[in-house]
Amino acid sequence: MPEKPRVFTREATGLVRNVSVFDGFLCVIGGVNIAVGLITYTTGPFIFPGGDLVMGTILATLLSIPIGVMYTLYGIAMPRSGGDYVLVSRVIHPVLGFVENFSLMLWSLFFAAFAVNFAVTLALAPSLLIVGTVTSNQYLVNLSALLSQPQYVLVIGLVLVVIFTLVLLRGIRPTFTLINLFVIVSLIGLALVIGVMATSTRSTFITGFSRFANYDNITATAHAAGYSPVGPNMLLATLGLTPFVFFTTGFANTTTYFAGEIKSVKKNLFYSCFVVTILSGLIMTIIAALTVNTFGYDFLGSISYLQGTGSSAYPFTLSPYLNLFVSMLTVNPTLLWLLAIGYIAAQFAPILPVLMAVSRCMFAWSFDGILPTKFASVSDRLHTPVFTIIVMNILWAITFVIYTYASSYFVALVSGAGLAEMISLIIIAITAIIFPLRHKLYDNTAIKKISIAGIPVISIAGVLSLFFFLLITYFFVTNPLYGANTLSVYEAIIIGLLIPLAIYGAAHYYRKSKGLDLALTFKQLPPE
Repeated sequence: MPEKPRVFTREATGLVRNVSVFDGFLCVIGGVNIAVGLITYTTGPFIFPGGDLVMGTILATLLSIPIGVMYTLYGIAMPRSGGDYVLVSRVIHPVLGFVENFSLMLWSLFFAAFAVNFAVTLALAPSLLIVGTVTSNQYLVNLSALLSQPQYVLVIGLVLVVIFTLVLLRGIRPTFTLINLFVIVSLIGLALVIGVMATSTRSTFITGFSRFANYDNITATAHAAGYSPVGPNMLLATLGLTPFVFFTTGFANTTTYFAGEIKSVKKNLFYSCFVVTILSGLIMTIIAALTVNTFGYDFLGSISYLQGTGSSAYPFTLSPYLNLFVSMLTVNPTLLWLLAIGYIAAQFAPILPVLMAVSRCMFAWSFDGILPTKFASVSDRLHTPVFTIIVMNILWAITFVIYTYASSYFVALVSGAGLAEMISLIIIAITAIIFPLRHKLYDNTAIKKISIAGIPVISIAGVLSLFFFLLITYFFVTNPLYGANTLSVYEAIIIGLLIPLAIYGAAHYYRKSKGLDLALTFKQLPPE
């Protein structure tokens, strides 16, 4: 009698629950990447003059809280590898689930590629420049200039790719040990940033900045060139800041992608998704207020204007990011090194969480039969999808190389990635709204009794999340300042949607030739 074809690759994933609540919490703190979100407070006054940095951050945080609730609840409902892929493919349709998740992970891998580049160009090189300048160490100044060159960025980046690959292959414990180290060091760095700014004055900064240029001349030159710190509409300018903040406060979802490997699912997801959303917003709000008070709103907008318009009056070879200015508040070499190490760790912190998420989604696609079964193979000793990690990191390395020697087309996609991700997030929010209507799925979950006035909380959170996603999408599509509404971005988004459609179609016909309807897989949750 012929053997009945399997619905899933096998009856158990082979993955084990080794991620503690502490691990999950720190992983998502690293994944939201507060350090990158702080770019808002140096570029915001230039791009959206008149926008209130503090109110914009508070507003974005409040709008992100329902998103954190949504992530928490759907992770608890379906604690499996793949996160939103499992949710959308089971609640709406497998094609839609695969397409949106593939697109989201594709852009996440792109982010991981330029995160490696940023770790060198926006963290390591500027840190060496500041320390070298303040301590009169010309060797460090020269090294900073050297490391900014593409060939050295490439070498350092590829070494990092190899190191991270080896760590991922070693399994959960080594991976999370390194994640925890990066995040703890980065949090210490953030605490130092807050402490240094809180104990400094504007005059302290002006004195420190005078080593490089004249503070008043920066604003005067920018004003003469056309910059004004007062925009035409303060409310719209403040709303315009919320998408920048969102990419920190609205992405506390990393643990949902490997929820099949976390311990104490409800507690883990509550702290890593919901609590991190609020905590990241609180930290950013404090730093926003201190940034304006310490450096001056007009100065921040003026110097970013000079750099953004290519003015010869801009005094640095590096971008005017917050770490650059914070380092000018002290001449203490030890403190400068600690600030530098904290900022470098902050750039490393999101890389492994993103790679964990991408590898587990690829694993889930394979486990459901969309990718070849090799992608769902797990080491019996390490409980790690070895083949998937190797393939993923090869793609990651290729993307990093291309970005480092990028054409203007590829660089433009950094801004467009936000718009691309909005498409997936809108689909996820709609899925959360209608999830309770799929009674056979919803009634068997641990969230079925979580409601307000008889309305499922996940649906309420989905509606509020959808509102914010649509608002951000509107900004991206209508406002050229975000750099997302360009032909190259739209082309890349379409390609990112067509590729998974082709993969799913090929998988469907292949499985059909083996006597199994691929759609049957999605009528049930994958095993643990």
